[in-house]
Amino acid sequence: MISLHLKPQDNIQEILDGYPLNEEITVFLASGIYTQKLRLKHNHLKLIGSKTDETIITFSDYSYKMHADGLLYNTFRTSTVMILGDHVLLENLTIQNESGSGLTIGQAVALTLYGNHTRVVNCKLLGHQDTIFLGPLPVDLTIRYDQFLPIEERLTNHLHHYFENCYIEGDVDYIFGSGTALFNQCVIVSIGKGFIAAPSTYEEFPYGIIFSRSRIINRSSEPVILARPWREFGSTYFIHCEFEGLISNERYDAWDKSNLRFFEFPFIPSLLSKALQIEEVEQLNNYCLAHFNCSIK
Repeated sequence: MISLHLKPQDNIQEILDGYPLNEEITVFLASGIYTQKLRLKHNHLKLIGSKTDETIITFSDYSYKMHADGLLYNTFRTSTVMILGDHVLLENLTIQNESGSGLTIGQAVALTLYGNHTRVVNCKLLGHQDTIFLGPLPVDLTIRYDQFLPIEERLTNHLHHYFENCYIEGDVDYIFGSGTALFNQCVIVSIGKGFIAAPSTYEEFPYGIIFSRSRIINRSSEPVILARPWREFGSTYFIHCEFEGLISNERYDAWDKSNLRFFEFPFIPSLLSKALQIEEVEQLNNYCLAHFNCSIK
């Protein structure tokens, strides 16, 4: 076990790259602003800030920006922090993409998760369009980007991601992807007109993006949509959540898809979502206990 104590002037990426990928490393970050882009491959890595509001990792890559290779960055190269290792803990951090509104710069990701069983605890995740990407990619994109993204970003494993006591901010599709993720007791804040979740859950995955005992807040003056499916079979669950601000009367959008898996408990009627039966809530709870060690009841 290695413990590292780093300051904003330290290059986190270079320091971690000097250690074997299976070395268990805990990195303690002092308060300050780390203007760094991180692509972290270590398994069992712990990245722990001093205080959430005072330990900030930030960068400003965006989709419409030209990369050094002569191509646009595209959504999936914009991340401020990308996690590729398994069993990683992020705690007491603010991670942001400060590029600005997607209306002018396109997608700009703050956090991308390609590792399995990442835990994000007591963090702030800030952006506009596409704040958090929950890997894996949709299968069709793993094929389309065969010559564009490295192989470790194109795997189709069933990944699980856990968020607890986090503050997440964005406007358009700002929590998206194909993985199964539980957002437990989080604050989800829309800062502009748009859509909160855009799941691309694989058909064979039983669950997609799950919000449990979270506050869903719209701070904009325009109604927001809770979710729309990025791919067929996109799945979201809102369990014991509180809703504040203007939520669209439709609540969900089909995005020209025909296979939708949108659920709420307790149920608030809408055309595109379904009510969960007590036994289905119990099944979901058992799944969350098994995969996240967390009850949603």
